Amino acid sequence: MKKKWNGKVTSLALTLSLALATVVIPGVANAGDYTVGKNGDVCKETSLDMRLEFPANTFKAKGQIKIKPVDIAKIAPNDRFYVTRVIDANFNNAAGNYVASLEKPMRVIFNISDIDFARASQMKTDLPIGRFHVGYWNEGEKNWDLLSSRIFWDGHYGAVEAETGHASGTYALLWCNQDESLSPVMDNAIRVAVDYELLNAQPAPYSKDGRTMVPLRLVAEKLKADINWTGSEQRIDLVRGLDTVQLWVGKTDVVKNKKPLTVSDPSTIVAPEIVDGTTYVPLRLISEAFGVKIDWDGVTKTVYINNF
Repeated sequence: MKKKWNGKVTSLALTLSLALATVVIPGVANAGDYTVGKNGDVCKETSLDMRLEFPANTFKAKGQIKIKPVDIAKIAPNDRFYVTRVIDANFNNAAGNYVASLEKPMRVIFNISDIDFARASQMKTDLPIGRFHVGYWNEGEKNWDLLSSRIFWDGHYGAVEAETGHASGTYALLWCNQDESLSPVMDNAIRVAVDYELLNAQPAPYSKDGRTMVPLRLVAEKLKADINWTGSEQRIDLVRGLDTVQLWVGKTDVVKNKKPLTVSDPSTIVAPEIVDGTTYVPLRLISEAFGVKIDWDGVTKTVYINNF
């Protein structure tokens, strides 16, 4: 019988797992200076394996962001935390003025490995992984504020994610030396983000034959498409602008504007299906049909849909 992983990394497993998993991060740019628009964007600091994600309308207009790594040796020692990585982020609006807070929260995401876990815990990898947090430097208190964080972890590789309305400032990946506040470890539920805004997808998406299945009404709403249903044929018509895409429940046929749709890999097409009264459709197929960009982050189990 297959045993369920207990959340601990053994020293042998740690020794054997020096190679990190490959992660596909959507829409990344080179580290340094970034221009972020109203439609949602992402900035990545490659040297520290972290990124900032900005949902649509985080800025009223375009913003300028400069990210630079901070030398940990210059961080004052703190008995409460082990400081793993640090960045300085400087935000300016279109007029060049300093930005202290955002219109909508951004996400700060640090990737972590079993090496980070072992180093931060001083090889005590039986301690809870939830001791990792994202922190924000409180200059008034001269200390770190813990941001509400969540952990994605597969035993060897993962991420620590937090949302914040702060803009300019110093952010860090912290390890709490005490179990004062543990970040929750997330399950394997699939998340959907449209223009980098996470959706509360109910009913939840699921995976079938390697394809993400999403509720029809959810994807239609976010793609600004109208739905027409022909019950006698179990046919779904999705209308977006001048385009009409037709699918059938239980069939892999796809028609766009009265012509069979050509997809990148026909062998991977999954038929729409009805589960507990909800119609689900394959997200990647819909995205290809309407020319919408889709990316997948296997660490946080997030599907990114970019309309812009």
